[in-house]
Amino acid sequence: MIPLSHTQSAVRFTLEVVALVAWGAAARRLPLPAPFDSFAVGGAVVVGATLWAVFRVPGDASAIGGAPVAVDGVTRLGMELVLLLGAAGAVVVIGHAWTGFVFAGAVAGHYVATRDRVRWLLDTKRHRGTEWARHRHQPSAEVAR
Repeated sequence: MIPLSHTQSAVRFTLEVVALVAWGAAARRLPLPAPFDSFAVGGAVVVGATLWAVFRVPGDASAIGGAPVAVDGVTRLGMELVLLLGAAGAVVVIGHAWTGFVFAGAVAGHYVATRDRVRWLLDTKRHRGTEWARHRHQPSAEVAR
């Protein structure tokens, strides 16, 4: 895996944070009574951040640390697209169409700029084989200590 440049890492982090904020803003618009609307906002942000942090492809240089739950690249790419483009759609639905479209364009631009990573993610599905399976079942360094 080719690591992302510092610029693309910063862009990716910014997109992830904006997506979590967008999901929280969309959850805030749900017609729920007072205490539950806050739970919906917190829940949307926590669920999104948890998905991002837990389901990873072993060996992905764009993530810090290991893969708590190893998934193949196609699954990870699909999850990223659902979270990022879903956030763009959520922004459009809550009434900020221009912002949502700009965000979707930024997501698309990021994936074009990091197409080597996208190719690598797609190849992990095809070449899953023994190396991926062997890495998947090895305990992480923190667990081994």
